[in-house]
Amino acid sequence: MRQGGTTAELRHFDTYCSPATLVVREKSGRTWRATLHHVDGLRQQPRERGLDDEPREQYGAIERDGRFETVTLRSTRHEITIPERGWRFTPAR
Repeated sequence: MRQGGTTAELRHFDTYCSPATLVVREKSGRTWRATLHHVDGLRQQPRERGLDDEPREQYGAIERDGRFETVTLRSTRHEITIPERGWRFTPAR
């Protein structure tokens, strides 16, 4: 993720195994870590195992310094977005 001089990595994300780690490097050079907790949202229809091209909505929370920010994740096999932050992560190539 790159946004206005800030970059972030989403490490160890697994749809079925929360949490993941966020590593954020701010434009100023300051780096901080946070924990991204996530669970599947309620689904109204059956889905195949794993991620596909149809976004899977998940509930999440970013934990940093003992504080929690509630977020939504939209996950596909190609990207994970956190709309509240405007963040979009793609797999490393």
